[in-house]
Amino acid sequence: GAGGGSGGAAGGGSGGGTSSGGGSGAAGTLDGTTPCPNNNSYCYYVDGPSGLAAACLTGPCDVVSQNCAAGQACTYGPDAGRDCFAEGGADEGEPCVDQSSCKKALTCLAAQLLADGGTGQACARFCRTNANCTGGRVCNLSLIVDGTKERPLVCAAPPPGCSLLAQDCATSTDGCYPDQSGKGACYAAGTVAPAGSCMFANDCQKAYLCIRAAAGATSGTCRKFCNTDAGLPNCGGAACGGLSGAPAGVGVCP
Repeated sequence: GAGGGSGGAAGGGSGGGTSSGGGSGAAGTLDGTTPCPNNNSYCYYVDGPSGLAAACLTGPCDVVSQNCAAGQACTYGPDAGRDCFAEGGADEGEPCVDQSSCKKALTCLAAQLLADGGTGQACARFCRTNANCTGGRVCNLSLIVDGTKERPLVCAAPPPGCSLLAQDCATSTDGCYPDQSGKGACYAAGTVAPAGSCMFANDCQKAYLCIRAAAGATSGTCRKFCNTDAGLPNCGGAACGGLSGAPAGVGVCP
């Protein structure tokens, strides 16, 4: 079953991953704009040789769209694969013992992973984007499922807000990165050095963002946040370029 959580990848300049490892290997995205081939496979993050990436994976069902027969739920079974099982009765946020306790589209997690103050275990909703989440939750928590490379996402409490330029997260090991709306949100800071290769926004060290040169690129580089209004932080003499979707005044260095 699902065990633990790796923390959600921040959105923003890096966008989603690309196909890597496992499944069909066909390219796909998690935003619904590029469906998997022939609609007979499903887009998931997978743990590949270069970290998390998105791939179209075959399987009997999908944990988000829930296409099993009535009375059944698509979830991860004891053998770690996605399959149809009898649906439980516990709703989102309610206590659970394991996946079999929860209604369809939900999975059983340690409540502390959901960051909403709960204890014990609770049912959480599978998701691909924030549109799948309700009650102020966001699609920002990736799960580690024993025995599979798949890393499904679930809805959890949103991370604390922050300033992309000031990098003012309360936890010193967090960095401020754009969320799916472009606003600053605190996530665990990555370790990729400036100008290093990256896939997700928070792969990069604090005060840097993963930027891809073009849509569909398989990776990006870590570039420093800067103030487009000539304030701090700056680029040491180089021009600060604009960042699409970011708050006014926020850009990235060349």
